[in-house]
Amino acid sequence: MLGIVLSRRDFRENDQKISILTKENGKKELVARGVKKIKSKNSYHLEQANLIDFNTAEGKVLEYLINATSEKVFLDIKKDIKKRLTASYILNLVKRVVEEKQKEERVFSLLFTTLGYIEKNVPDTFIVDVFILKLLSSLGFQPNIEINNDSIGFSPLLGKVVSKQELNQAKHEDENIFFCPKEELEVVQQALNFDFEAEIKLEEKKKKILHKITREFFLHHSEYRLPEYKKVL
Repeated sequence: MLGIVLSRRDFRENDQKISILTKENGKKELVARGVKKIKSKNSYHLEQANLIDFNTAEGKVLEYLINATSEKVFLDIKKDIKKRLTASYILNLVKRVVEEKQKEERVFSLLFTTLGYIEKNVPDTFIVDVFILKLLSSLGFQPNIEINNDSIGFSPLLGKVVSKQELNQAKHEDENIFFCPKEELEVVQQALNFDFEAEIKLEEKKKKILHKITREFFLHHSEYRLPEYKKVL
């Protein structure tokens, strides 16, 4: 079974709980026995962000990880502190918002592609915002970015661009509408269409707008209280 290691944490004296996002079976929470011992064969393979091939066994209460082999370890991420912090942020985010045992092939593909991008490029808040918007879209919360000459802002609660004609009604439902010209709203569209191959060419002002809209949109559509990643990164 293929999976990406989201996190590992201590559990009992020599064991750890490993959170893994799999392609076929969604997120799995497993116990890795003896993995804290120096002689453990699995410990190296279970580092955060590793793509691994692994096997499990069902216990009476818990599911156990039997063995694991690294398929990709993203070495350049682990050598660079900023890349490591960025990767850790999105991995922990996935762990928080993805439900256990629900097949999430799109999320798996998005996560793997984003880790590949972070490994090859200097990350900033833009790539985190791109990931968050694409993650929410994969989970069924894609914002409606239909922009025209009457577009005057974005409603995080409604998840849509607001036009002049819709403003009064939208204000009754969402007091936190971001007002900005359509040229600046287009940055959300750019983020959703970003293919991880193109070079990022955005003014800092537009990056700040994207960051603000993305963060508020996430907070309105998830129970998880998103840490401020500008401080983390």
